[in-house]
Amino acid sequence: QGIFLLLVYTLLLSLPYLALREFQGEEGRRVIIAAHMIETGDWVVPSVEGTPYLKKPPFFNWALAAFFTLSGQISEYTARLVSIAAAFLCALSLSFLWFKISEVKDLWFILPGLIFLTFSEVLGKSIKAEIDMTFTLFVTLSFVSWFYFYEVRQKPGLGWGVSCFFLGISFLTKGVQAPFFF
Repeated sequence: QGIFLLLVYTLLLSLPYLALREFQGEEGRRVIIAAHMIETGDWVVPSVEGTPYLKKPPFFNWALAAFFTLSGQISEYTARLVSIAAAFLCALSLSFLWFKISEVKDLWFILPGLIFLTFSEVLGKSIKAEIDMTFTLFVTLSFVSWFYFYEVRQKPGLGWGVSCFFLGISFLTKGVQAPFFF
């Protein structure tokens, strides 16, 4: 029930603003790269109009292409759903950690997720087809998994392993700055 409420809260905060404005910043480039990946089948080297685009790693483009393929359409709406999904999963992971380490076992376990979703920066990033929210998700998952396995479950090897896995995905999302957030 709490997870459902967290999802509804995420959608209420995000969906009304998805089609509010056209693509801004790098959103268009990300969509073009993902569409090109689907069209050509080349999922390894991102490119824009036939020219390799190697300024950013490919994970976010893969996520966009996956959403486009699953939905069957390429649009501003589906492109921005990736960031909404990342915001929800980030809030869910924070709520999960709170549930595991606190005495709260009722519906209030979602409180950290609700608070996270109301930060102005999160609200802004979750309605854009940009890398930032997805990057935030994987950095958060690396912290949450490290703390949960290392501190709560007392399994340091598993904590470092899972944490480094998510840190690796964050590296594939935004680049070399990922380890510096850890």
